[in-house]
Amino acid sequence: MLCLVPGEEIKEEISNTLWTQEPESFLPHSTNRSSELINISDKPEPLGHSNLLINLNDKSCDWFSRFDSVTEIIISNPTNIKAKQKSYTQYKRFGYEVAFEDLTVINS
Repeated sequence: MLCLVPGEEIKEEISNTLWTQEPESFLPHSTNRSSELINISDKPEPLGHSNLLINLNDKSCDWFSRFDSVTEIIISNPTNIKAKQKSYTQYKRFGYEVAFEDLTVINS
């Protein structure tokens, strides 16, 4: 899995959060471009990963098609929303199935 983030600060924040979880929920990962199963990177390169791409950047990657699955994280600001709409249009144009999950809604 490759988690692509917009910068060093977010990369470190996600990594630090993962390191501080309870031992039974810890996810081994790397931030230094290694071949770990989970890699958090701010470099726009696919490395050796091909299973899951989690993209926190505004733009989609040119190499998204090498992944089995892509998850785009949308944050609530107009610039990010507009950029993600373009990504979804691109995925649809290439024939990929697109689904939307609103994580802001908490089911009771």
